[in-house]
Amino acid sequence: MWPFKRENKIDSNIETKNITAMETRNLDGLVVNNPMLSGASSFVNYLQNNNEWKLSFDKMIEYYDRCDPVADSIDMIAESCAEIQPVLKNKKTDELIYDHEILDLLNNPSSNKDWADFCTEAMAMYLITASPLLRISGDFRRTPSKIDIMRPNDTRIEPDLFGNIRDIYVNNEFFNTVFTANNIGNTTRYRNKMDNEIWPMFGFNSGMGTRNFYGTPKLQQLFYKIEQTLAGGLHNKSLLENGASPSGSFSTESSARPLSDDQHRRMQQQIIDNYMGPSNANKPMLLEWVKWQSFLVNNRDMDYSALMADCRTGIYNRFKIPLPMVEPSSQKFSNFDKAREAMYITAVLPNLFYFYRQLKLALMYRYEKNWQDFDIVCDLSEIHALQGLKFDMLDKQSNAAVNTVNELRRVIGYDDISGGDVILRAANQVPALDYDGYDDDGSNDKNQENNNMNNSTDDNDEVMD
Repeated sequence: MWPFKRENKIDSNIETKNITAMETRNLDGLVVNNPMLSGASSFVNYLQNNNEWKLSFDKMIEYYDRCDPVADSIDMIAESCAEIQPVLKNKKTDELIYDHEILDLLNNPSSNKDWADFCTEAMAMYLITASPLLRISGDFRRTPSKIDIMRPNDTRIEPDLFGNIRDIYVNNEFFNTVFTANNIGNTTRYRNKMDNEIWPMFGFNSGMGTRNFYGTPKLQQLFYKIEQTLAGGLHNKSLLENGASPSGSFSTESSARPLSDDQHRRMQQQIIDNYMGPSNANKPMLLEWVKWQSFLVNNRDMDYSALMADCRTGIYNRFKIPLPMVEPSSQKFSNFDKAREAMYITAVLPNLFYFYRQLKLALMYRYEKNWQDFDIVCDLSEIHALQGLKFDMLDKQSNAAVNTVNELRRVIGYDDISGGDVILRAANQVPALDYDGYDDDGSNDKNQENNNMNNSTDDNDEVMD
């Protein structure tokens, strides 16, 4: 039974002057609550409103498993993030550091995972739930021995007197423990008695309260669309299995004699044998003393295909996936590369940078005393999907004629060349740094040269005389 059809119950926490407006009655006279007025905009919201966080996270993961636009969007972002290797940046010197202990840990976070596996799992769980947790193993006074991602399904959060997270309880088939808040420096660390630390990677939560600390997932605004998509798939499957489309009823003519029990069973079996099942879809009917009446409207009348397309488009737009990346009708050779660039700029890099910031806050203090002077970043010049942007920028800067040859080469990652510290312009324009004949003191060497030529001419005349 759909959970917000709760019979003979009314939520006590609903504040409304017209309680009777929340109720409708079914054919049996039983009271069924109105889901919209009870605050349950979807099954997941219903679970969270009743403090069933574990079940709500399980349902979100089920949406990922069953709804292909959701899975496509999350997989594309997570797998793209996993292809980008992290590096360390010194914020004071702007130097990129490619060799550091923390990078060694990220490249091999545990015995059975590398960076790609670790990043894919972390980003996928963040995009699904907005509430993954980073579990850090090892003595607090040393560098971590390993790190892994913990799902929020197995956690329970208890607040302190000030409305902050006090304890994070973890209970699953492998261990049962509690991580308690500890103020270390200017940050809060959550540690247990087994030299383990946990870092909540919770995204923004518009409804944060004493019982709601988890992040608001990107799926939050999509629950209706996801449920419509899943229901649409079941609808199509039902049409295929039931065969006769549209459905209706066989009835005998009013002037005919009522059917006997044997005749009724024989006619019912004939209908099942001849007009139900996938192989009998749209099969012509031969009726004798029987009339057919259709009950269902045509799919075109209810604009079914447009509804399903709108749901898919809404899901992709929420994850900022350009349609040329996923919809064949929008794909062209001329726009695919631009769509890929747009996906990295709007969907991949913002989520990846958030993950990098969380890794820095969770891990960096164990490696550097002045850990806040460092950032975990990526080398944008190494991202293949953005190579076209570099050459577009090179073309614009070259046409502006304000950069030297070596400066232009650095834009695309090339080394400097000898004699490359000059600015070039088009052949039909005056060279940007062409010598104008004036020295730094303002004197004109061209005029002096002309005078010297005149004097030389006078000398020659005297010699000829």
